[in-house]
Amino acid sequence: MTPVNPHETWISIPEAAAMLGVSRQRVLTAADPDPQVAKMDEPLPVRDTAPPGAARRQLLVQLAAVVAWRTRRILAHQPVGPLPDAYADLRDYPPPVPEVPEMPPFVAGIGIP
Repeated sequence: MTPVNPHETWISIPEAAAMLGVSRQRVLTAADPDPQVAKMDEPLPVRDTAPPGAARRQLLVQLAAVVAWRTRRILAHQPVGPLPDAYADLRDYPPPVPEVPEMPPFVAGIGIP
C-alpha cells in the first residue's frame, strides 16, 4: 500500500465529518476563513473543485488538518469517528519528533579573541 501524504490529500466534507465524529455543518463552519466563526486558531484549508459556473460547490478539506483536529479531539477526550483503513498509517499523526542530540561541551579559546 502506498503511504498517504496528508498534506497533498484532500477529502470530502462527509468523509471528514465521519472521521471527526461531528456533523458536516461543523466541518463547514471550521472551514470558514474567519477564526471567530470557525472557532479554531487555524481554519481548515478548503478547496472548491466545482467547475466555474456550477450550480453546487464541491468542497474538499485537507487531510492533514482533519487528522490534526481529530488528534486534538482525542487528547481532549472527545468522541471521534473511526479512521478509514486507507489512512491507517496516520494513526500516529503527526509523527513523533526525534530527540535532539546532546551538544558537546563548550570549549573556551576557540573563535575570534
